[in-house]
Amino acid sequence: MKKILYSLIAVLAMVMSSCSNDDIEVFKTGGVTVNVNTQSVYNEFGMDDIIRDFIRDENKYGIKVFSFLYDNNGKLLDKKETLQFDCNTASFTYNGLSQGDYTLLLVETIVEAQSGESPYWKFENTESLAEVRVAQKLDNVHFAFVLGACTEHISIDKKDQMFSFTPKGIGSMIKFYAYDFAKSNFVDVG
Repeated sequence: MKKILYSLIAVLAMVMSSCSNDDIEVFKTGGVTVNVNTQSVYNEFGMDDIIRDFIRDENKYGIKVFSFLYDNNGKLLDKKETLQFDCNTASFTYNGLSQGDYTLLLVETIVEAQSGESPYWKFENTESLAEVRVAQKLDNVHFAFVLGACTEHISIDKKDQMFSFTPKGIGSMIKFYAYDFAKSNFVDVG
């Protein structure tokens, strides 16, 4: 009898402690569409016509845009990429985002069409916004493989939103040749 009584008290205690009148918190989520202007980077370098010819053959090279979405603490939430063979606007959609602030990192460059990889650049430490970097793979970079990037802060509310961004060139590499420089009095400058 004691066992049955203890069992009934235990079940009653569990039922009483599990009931609550607390409000259930519902987080509404929104979606984000990001449009990226891919032509502007090449306009900055005066290469827009050259790039169109360069990527026209879809078997060799294309423009790839990488999109990294970070939360308010700088932790990577999602990564998307798109490969295209024209200078049209690239688009990404992120769905089911909680309300709040995010940081979007966009990087654009030319990649090999078959592998989808850049022969000249690689991304490192992308899990943290504070540590992300683009590293150079080779010493010699071909003129067409410029990098464009932008970082934008976005705020998400309950409804779907659309943003448009334009990456800017983050630099340029030059190939420098000096002939008979060893005979110069200005070797230190080289």
